[in-house]
Amino acid sequence: MATNDGRGGEPLIFPIGCYTGTMYEDPYTVDRHHNVMVGAQLLQLNDEQLAVWLLARGVPEQVTDRPWTRPTLRDEAAKAGIANVEQMLAGLTADGLVVETTPGTEHSVDFAESYRFVPLMLGLGNTSEEPWLYRIGFFQQPVISVAGEVYGMWEWAHVDNNLWAACHAYADTSKRAGSSDPDDTVPERVLTGFLGAIHPLLTASAAYLDLAWLDQPGELS
Repeated sequence: MATNDGRGGEPLIFPIGCYTGTMYEDPYTVDRHHNVMVGAQLLQLNDEQLAVWLLARGVPEQVTDRPWTRPTLRDEAAKAGIANVEQMLAGLTADGLVVETTPGTEHSVDFAESYRFVPLMLGLGNTSEEPWLYRIGFFQQPVISVAGEVYGMWEWAHVDNNLWAACHAYADTSKRAGSSDPDDTVPERVLTGFLGAIHPLLTASAAYLDLAWLDQPGELS
């Protein structure tokens, strides 16, 4: 996967949770909050907190050009006129809504064991004109196109307990398909490449990161 994975530089920054909408307290009031679901917990953000959380997903025109890091987020927040960014990031981090990790490190494996990748939207497949690109979006409305490797992870990663297990599953499948490319067959390499490919998917609202399952889906503990 040719991606902006941030190896050798600043840690990449990721938002955790699924945005579930703006909620008004009472009829005809301006008082409102924004809900983000993390695991089984529903967290409430104000407008500025939500803006910073959304910036952790990336900016559509920029996420493919450079690694998405805390300094990058801070720069974009300044352009948007958002003050106290570090203070808000500290609060979001404490609440488990923002996490940082550096691809290619042991910490990135810990990160992958702690979170899972969940697709949103529909898989639309490829086209005869561009069979190397796979589209994600809605019927007749593609939103983002990605390489086949990224599409495979987007399509299947959610069935595993966590992202690290999904990387192992992807590597095993690639081996059975006859691939000898370490980027496809070594879980650590799969993870490193995919971490650099996540932000465009997050920015397009085509997926989100959530807490890992402790047990298999549907399994009684």
